[in-house]
Amino acid sequence: MRYLNLVLIGILNTEPEDSIDYRIAKFLLEHITEFEKFNATRIATECNVSKAAITRFCKHIGLEDFLDLQIMYRVSNNSTRRTKFQFEGRGDSQNIGLDFLESSKRVIETLESRIDWKILDELVEDIRKFDRVATFGHMHSGNIAMNLQHDIFIAGKYLFSSHRFGVQRDFILNADSKTLIIIFSATGDYLDRTFPMEFKTSARIYLITVSKIDPKPNVYRTIDLCSRFDYATSILAMQEYANLIALKFNSLE
Repeated sequence: MRYLNLVLIGILNTEPEDSIDYRIAKFLLEHITEFEKFNATRIATECNVSKAAITRFCKHIGLEDFLDLQIMYRVSNNSTRRTKFQFEGRGDSQNIGLDFLESSKRVIETLESRIDWKILDELVEDIRKFDRVATFGHMHSGNIAMNLQHDIFIAGKYLFSSHRFGVQRDFILNADSKTLIIIFSATGDYLDRTFPMEFKTSARIYLITVSKIDPKPNVYRTIDLCSRFDYATSILAMQEYANLIALKFNSLE
């Protein structure tokens, strides 16, 4: 249920608690394992909203109707690939903290050897020269994108970002050739997750990942930082790379 969870958590992170969308998303998350038992009428009753509100909710997240929401649930539920904050220590709970710190040090050392400084400089220069720049990611990667937005803003330029799944998707679909998009994706499957069907864009896209992946259509550059570590420590490489982007941008005259 990874894809649907991303959508629902994005709503909880961005909508006020008294909004109808928040109420519906919260109910669906709390009853996600029972989703197939519900129809639109039942969800409307449980959330104390109209059935039309359920339809509007579906449209707000980029779907046509409740049937599309059911399809999203089935696709998400059938996904075999899972992402969680997993760390492969030595199995001793007393030492897991030290293990994690040692592994984190190795990630940074590996990152230093993997960075292509010319590509990093190219990315920073593109941030400077493009009229419209956005940075996106889901879950942990989304937090890294938000951190980069904040750091670049302090350095003098606004980057668009959003936690909402639908907002990210619509931005990419409507982007033109004057748009730069920086995507952080630990697993590298951000675009596959966001666009199950093939799509076209004239935007320039950088995909920053810690997984070894095949080249993807529409991606200008794929930056693979580190693919030999577990998820929990590997995402540190993406955060450090985002820090380097901000530092380099801040140093521009």
